[in-house]
Amino acid sequence: MILNWLVKARQIRQGGVKHKYKKVINPNGRVTYKKEDGSGRRIKNGFINHVNYLKDSNRPAHRNTKISILLNNASNILKAVNERKAFRQAEKLRHATVFNYCTSFVVSLPSELKPTFENWTQISKQIIKDIGVFQDSWHCFS
Repeated sequence: MILNWLVKARQIRQGGVKHKYKKVINPNGRVTYKKEDGSGRRIKNGFINHVNYLKDSNRPAHRNTKISILLNNASNILKAVNERKAFRQAEKLRHATVFNYCTSFVVSLPSELKPTFENWTQISKQIIKDIGVFQDSWHCFS
């Protein structure tokens, strides 16, 4: 068992508007986030920008970090999205636009652990398996 590790999941969109949010503490102590007015900025190439950000070891957030790309499927994802758009347009189906290109999972282990590439591969396979089991359980409730 690994203690003090983190998995971040995030939907990655190709484009749209990105807003800043302000942290608000409600009277009952719960934390919510409120969108700041006039904070939106237009995003283009969001998926590619995200992939490049994750690979860039010179970013301030990546200080003291060793980055290992386990699966580099960015080109496969773009190809699949383009094929889906073409299929939906050819079939004259509504909503041919793809908004969420992928879900990004970032796994951070404690600094005292120094896994090898092979260990990371095993860890990622187990996480993907666990996410699949978790995702399958969601279908029971829908």
